Amino acid sequence: MINHYRTLGVDPQAETVVIRGAYLALIRRYHPDKGGDEADPARAQAVTAAWDVLRDPERRAAYDESRQARFQPEGGSIVGPAVLMTGNRVRGGAAGRNLFLLLAAGTLGLGWWALGQPQFAPPVQVAAPASGPAVGAAPPEPVVRPVDDERSARRQAEVEEEQPPLPDLRREPDVDTPVVLPPLPVKDPVRMPVRTADAQPPVRRAAAVERAPAVARVPSKAPAEERPVVAKAAAVPAPARVDLAPLERHLQLLTDQSFRFGTPAKRSRVISSREPFLAKLRNCDSDACKRDAYLRRNAEIGDIMRN
Repeated sequence: MINHYRTLGVDPQAETVVIRGAYLALIRRYHPDKGGDEADPARAQAVTAAWDVLRDPERRAAYDESRQARFQPEGGSIVGPAVLMTGNRVRGGAAGRNLFLLLAAGTLGLGWWALGQPQFAPPVQVAAPASGPAVGAAPPEPVVRPVDDERSARRQAEVEEEQPPLPDLRREPDVDTPVVLPPLPVKDPVRMPVRTADAQPPVRRAAAVERAPAVARVPSKAPAEERPVVAKAAAVPAPARVDLAPLERHLQLLTDQSFRFGTPAKRSRVISSREPFLAKLRNCDSDACKRDAYLRRNAEIGDIMRN
């Protein structure tokens, strides 16, 4: 099977725009009408056939499936065939057939006899009462076992030496001289005077306030001022987002192919024309401007390699 990806020099996972760039570069090099000294009709025909297959998504998918099926064994997975076939088959005569029938009849008779035998229930075992502690019995006293490990005993002794001895709370503290505490100051309780009915302050009554009739004031209608009408500016739609990644990859592919297959003079022209392209790309303030710059750069490299 012809490997179209190898014919065009692209990766099997490459996008269509990259494959198209490789096809254009090779057809300009090997076509009899455009290639010049490097023209190769057979190579140009192979490049055209590869491009016809890979530019169609359906044909490319079918081609990829056929390439994968080529490396997979028929009738199973890569590990091995699905069915293991043996070369020789065991054949038996009349004696073997009679032996098989005899064994089958014996097996059936033994099974029939086993089904007719009475089945006995397994003996029931009486569980012994659990030997637990009696109700109301005292819990067992903990048993203190001596430490046989010498290292553990030494570590326990070191811990006891580091800890200060605890005071004995059962002994009364020794007091040499009696301690006399000063008497606590006692203050007389403060008593609040009790108010009686005669001692209450006189109640002041508010004087009656005469209410004046409310008069509603209606402002006179003034002539409405004419406000200047300001026209609203129409909303400017946001510029569409342009994906520049395929164009960058296409330009990189064309540049690599020009350095690989071009003459020294063509390489020098590609290098000298790169700086103006980068300057124009830096001055672009929108994706559309950058897209046009990439397209003009691709066309410029194609003209350099063609002439």
